[in-house]
Amino acid sequence: MKKTFQWRDSFETGHPVIDEQHRALLECLQGITGCLGGDKDSEAIEQCRKFRALLQRHFAEEEDILDQAKFPRMDEHRETHRETLERFERIYSGCGEACAKAGKTPCMEDFAYLLFDHFLRGDLDFKSYLQTRKRADDPS
Repeated sequence: MKKTFQWRDSFETGHPVIDEQHRALLECLQGITGCLGGDKDSEAIEQCRKFRALLQRHFAEEEDILDQAKFPRMDEHRETHRETLERFERIYSGCGEACAKAGKTPCMEDFAYLLFDHFLRGDLDFKSYLQTRKRADDPS
């Protein structure tokens, strides 16, 4: 049975660009899952590469947004992005093609953990910062 990953309201940061990218990452993860096993192994591998590219682009754009917002813990946040990309590479190199061809899901669980960890732990700090700042900037 293939894993499905659902979007939850708790993943929302309140920033439309970041939230849209988070949804796209989750959709891409679903795309990888849909390709596992059978005769779609090359498609699964391509989806993994797409996931990597989306993750890299997302981190770069998120960092730009947080720089503009003058997020005070930007250096630490940037470091979590670097660590997450390193973890992705370890997971992918460790099981990428073999996982896709066999239709197994251990790497999918690792990719899912990596993504949800970013949504819930990595972005929680700046989510609070952006929401507090938005309330402070709101004249009503």
